[in-house]
Amino acid sequence: MGRKDCSVNGTLYGTSFGAEQWLVLNKVAIVCASLNVSTHILVFLSLAINFISYSPMAIIIFEFIYVPCLGFALVSLFMTSITDPGAVPMGAWPLERYMPIEIENQNENSQTRNTRHTIEQCEKCEGNYKPPLARHDKISGRCVVKVDHFCPWVCNVIGVFNRKFFILFAFYTFLSSTTALVLLVMRSIRCSYGVGAWIPIIAWNKFNFDHDIVGCKKPSSFSILATHAVVMCVFSSTFVTLLAQYLAVTKGSKRGTNDSELVKTELNEIFGGSSNRFEWHWLLPLTVEFPDE
Repeated sequence: MGRKDCSVNGTLYGTSFGAEQWLVLNKVAIVCASLNVSTHILVFLSLAINFISYSPMAIIIFEFIYVPCLGFALVSLFMTSITDPGAVPMGAWPLERYMPIEIENQNENSQTRNTRHTIEQCEKCEGNYKPPLARHDKISGRCVVKVDHFCPWVCNVIGVFNRKFFILFAFYTFLSSTTALVLLVMRSIRCSYGVGAWIPIIAWNKFNFDHDIVGCKKPSSFSILATHAVVMCVFSSTFVTLLAQYLAVTKGSKRGTNDSELVKTELNEIFGGSSNRFEWHWLLPLTVEFPDE
């Protein structure tokens, strides 16, 4: 584990100091992220094929709510994966207003002082400067500002510059899974699937499809079971993720952070812009921008 690179068509992808495009090349994380995308696609196909036919309302909900939410979720996932989370570049140096007094006055007596005692450095990053709010991530091999955690399901570290995309990914995945649950309930009610649709494990072979309702052709027992199980798992996991992020942002409770008031009053650190109040661009997976001043 650590800094890795690969060159594709002359572009260097990876997490090293010389990489042109940020990309975590961890095999386990790549597999997890691929499974993440595959799960979204398979649920989409299952809903489209088995659960919305011959129901105008279900088709409208699917096309105008589920599909847009799914699209935003996948775009947010992509942006989370390829965005530099806030890795400290080689040769970084504190801003002048944060420079320790010892360094500012180190040449007054024409003497050079050892800056290791005044500026924190990361030995794992070749002695590079380590800002106060940065932490070294062993998987990417870089110090990242305001690390939240490493998420294998998005194949990246979650830091100051991609946390917005991660929250949006969880948010839109939660909305899409909620919409999927609504579609499953509508289908079950319309086609009178009964207990088998709600408790497929108990009633694996007891589905009652002996009726003539148009569009209620019996799908396989496995597809019903798998779709319900996957949607419920995604719904539950994204709900927990959003709750954890909410607590981290509003209360600073995650890992006992000491800058909770800063995070509470300056939400633009996560979503960008010049206001701490909600703005519509917060909902779009666009690159975070900050005011010049």
